[in-house]
Amino acid sequence: MVGKRSGVAARLKQVNPLLLNVHCVCHRLALACTDTNHTLKYISNVELLLRQLWQYFQNSPKRMAAYLKIQTQLKSVRLEGKAVKGVTKRLKKACHTRWLSFEASVKAVHEDYEAVLQTLAHFQESDAIASGLLTKMKKLKFIGVIYILRDILPILGDLSRRFQKGYLSFAAIVPAINMTKDRLHNLVADAKPMESLSRDIESFTDMCAEIKMNQNDAKELHTLFEKYVSALVENIDNRFTDSSPVLEAFNVFDPMLVPDSGVEMRSYGHGQIEVLSNHYFKENPDKSDRLKAEWEGMKYHLRDVIKPSMPDSVKSGKEQTETTTEWCLLQLLKNIAVRQLYPNVIYIAEVIASLPVSNAWPERGASTLKALKTRLRNRLSTSMLESLLHICINAPKPSSLEGQQLVKAAVNAWLENRNRRKLPKQSGSATVTAASATSVIDVEDAGVQTDPYMDVSEDVIRTAVDIALKKLSLDEYDAGDSDSDWSDDEDCCSKNL
Repeated sequence: MVGKRSGVAARLKQVNPLLLNVHCVCHRLALACTDTNHTLKYISNVELLLRQLWQYFQNSPKRMAAYLKIQTQLKSVRLEGKAVKGVTKRLKKACHTRWLSFEASVKAVHEDYEAVLQTLAHFQESDAIASGLLTKMKKLKFIGVIYILRDILPILGDLSRRFQKGYLSFAAIVPAINMTKDRLHNLVADAKPMESLSRDIESFTDMCAEIKMNQNDAKELHTLFEKYVSALVENIDNRFTDSSPVLEAFNVFDPMLVPDSGVEMRSYGHGQIEVLSNHYFKENPDKSDRLKAEWEGMKYHLRDVIKPSMPDSVKSGKEQTETTTEWCLLQLLKNIAVRQLYPNVIYIAEVIASLPVSNAWPERGASTLKALKTRLRNRLSTSMLESLLHICINAPKPSSLEGQQLVKAAVNAWLENRNRRKLPKQSGSATVTAASATSVIDVEDAGVQTDPYMDVSEDVIRTAVDIALKKLSLDEYDAGDSDSDWSDDEDCCSKNL
């Protein structure tokens, strides 16, 4: 789809060179991280080891139980039930096809590294897989890479979560990437992972006592750290430099960036408009000049009309459905007078409004569909499945005020839909008479539970039985009958019947 030579995007650019190839920012970041892992072989090996470790415990309840028990023993606690679940943690799957799921897997191993080694040592004599995993994981280089990834992956995770928001604007992509690269460079300069590793090695128990770090080992890990960060920054640049100047120039339509003073207002947006005119009107100098002339009036319209009319919820970012840039573009496209006065500027605005930034929302919908329509629920009707998807994707959180109101409204609608049978209230001591026994037999529903502790005398029961026999036109009750008259013999049974 996005190949530089024969991909769909490249072939479309041959027809229209003005098209912008905007690959999903979330996927581009994930591909940049994957490319970096493949560049450094040992990082790729660590990812493979973490995935094999997860499979080793996930596919065996016995191993998982042993692992959780060792965690509680190392933490010197004796807990039961839900308290054990709060202390013990399971391993996470490291999957390079998912968006930075590597972070959760590294964090789980880092927090319970000694418990993992002790569990593998427990099974190593009878299991070759456990012995192999223990040999590869019980090394300084492995735990050093875990510490390095523990500090790097949260930075990438923050960037990925920012890209996955549905209200991300084009103007925020390049600044977010630059901030991430600066944080990575600062992490290398501070050497925080190396300091944490050297400090934590001294606290390891007998299981990890043989893991020591000398000066040569620290230098080797620091070199690997620098290579990994350099490769990561390079791959991010390779994935995001295709159309970043044009995307960054789109922030000129953010009314919150328009200055209020007259001195700054004179030159505001000239650089961004120059970039946009060179891209869209490079072969048409007349339109390029008209675009620059129209911008001189448009920026005052943004300052004096659009900016004061913007709702406070959009300015503060409380409504996370759209950014200030998106709100401004929609207002410009709705106004017919603005379209007639600034046709070339509106053309750029239409391009920005039609460009997709991320496809995180359809991916999220596919994940929700997979969670709803499972193997055991594969016969859901289309209407029911659509309703459940609509609730899971678009409904507010149950803990919110709107969510609580919707739950109450749904319960009330369910109760009012039909008359629900309720159990009768019991008051006082339960006594049954002959007259009441008749009413009970006539109206009592067999599906309603009865009180097993009702204090009923033998005379009352005999009276109720006589009434039932008369109703059914049966013989009178014979007190002489007993259980001994019933025999397992077929003839006796037939006689009694």
